[in-house]
Amino acid sequence: MAGLLVADLDDRIIVARLADLVTRRGYALVRADDPRLAPGGAAPIAVVVDLGAPGAVDRIVAYRRRWPSTLLAGTIGFPDQELWHGAVAAGADLVANRGAFVARLAQALEAGSGEAGAAAVTRLAVRLMEREGDGLVGRLPDAPGGSIAILRIGEKLCAIRDECPHAGASLADGVLEGTILTCPRHGSQFDVTTGARERGPSDFPIRTYRVISDESATFVEVPV
Repeated sequence: MAGLLVADLDDRIIVARLADLVTRRGYALVRADDPRLAPGGAAPIAVVVDLGAPGAVDRIVAYRRRWPSTLLAGTIGFPDQELWHGAVAAGADLVANRGAFVARLAQALEAGSGEAGAAAVTRLAVRLMEREGDGLVGRLPDAPGGSIAILRIGEKLCAIRDECPHAGASLADGVLEGTILTCPRHGSQFDVTTGARERGPSDFPIRTYRVISDESATFVEVPV
């Protein structure tokens, strides 16, 4: 079976351009309700979402949980910085404006590794700080896609994108109570174990990353 590229959008121009792209690459373009996407089937190579559609960011979160290695891409037809940041925080590997979107997607697919076009990831080593109790234990300020903060919650290490989707403040400078982190600028709250938004003014979750740790080293997996 050809690799599947899912079009979760109704923009006829983008769909036509995606059809040309999949023809050139030997993929199959399908809708989000295609029976080949039923549980137990192979993960698609990519999912494309119209960020202007209602519930788009929530669908990105659901797609990321269902298909962790699939390339998730969002197209946006109008300037909206919070929506852009929210999509990235929710798990989108690529966000681009409508005019440049298909070309950017083609580049991302070309750069992918593993099974046809799966999102490429790299492991970044992080040196943990010594501290008592829960809280910030490390940073990756130069990670692809933006700074990452690593926090300890009990025996668990959590990695989050260190940028509030609402206005871009450093979340690592906020107050941590249990698993809830409060943004120091406007008071938005997020669960650092899941990325879920618990309180506004942010309308979107934050991005989380997988942490791998043993006795000798700690790594954070990030898309590239």
